[in-house]
Amino acid sequence: MKKIIVFGFLLVSFLIASQAQAAVVTLFEDDFSGGFDSAKWSKVETNTATATVTGGELDCYLPNMASSAGLLSVPINLPSCEILNVTVSGKFMSPYLPTAGITMTMSNAANSTKYVHTEHGYWIDGYSSGFDISLVDSGVSGSYTVLPAVFPEDYTDFSFYFTEDTWEYWEDGSLVKAFSSTTLQSSADAFTLQFGVYDGSLNYQHAYFDDIKMVAEVRDTVVPEPVTMSLMGLGLLGFGVTKRKRRNS
Repeated sequence: MKKIIVFGFLLVSFLIASQAQAAVVTLFEDDFSGGFDSAKWSKVETNTATATVTGGELDCYLPNMASSAGLLSVPINLPSCEILNVTVSGKFMSPYLPTAGITMTMSNAANSTKYVHTEHGYWIDGYSSGFDISLVDSGVSGSYTVLPAVFPEDYTDFSFYFTEDTWEYWEDGSLVKAFSSTTLQSSADAFTLQFGVYDGSLNYQHAYFDDIKMVAEVRDTVVPEPVTMSLMGLGLLGFGVTKRKRRNS
């Protein structure tokens, strides 16, 4: 009976010590409060368009047509442990009459042909307007269009969300679209993020971004706490005492 109790005690202690739990790891974060951070971003600017960080936010400005402006992140490495999901979040707005495409892209850092991309596009000449989401993966591609486009005049939350086999785009707390994606996350060791606006018109265009963050939920093994280690030690001690008594008898 004593041996059963000791072995049960050892087993419980071992399970407590080796249990795994989910942990959230912040991989990238910028609220732009410290201005433009060249250690995190590079600027993408064509013609006279500009991407500036001022007042704690990113302002992408297009003064004319055939231009683009935005920020491209450095490669963001994924943790080497088991990844349950990855989330990229932030907020954006376009308070003026939009006449261009507001874009958000998340790409495989080692292979930029694998990416997910959203675009809010509107042209005042009446040719087209819409919100496009596209995913390009190895063997997987898809697109989704909403007409007409809705442009947030105040800051609106957005997020890209990856699991092992699904990619989702959320906006203002609602799921906009989900795609199946089996390799975009699993085949990548790092991602790059890009935010901006492109192809203005005769009217100027501003797009603002803020609070960019990338986190991963990972499977984490709990480090045994002192109490747990003490329990294991007592269990081992009890096992040794029992074995010694058996020899003496």
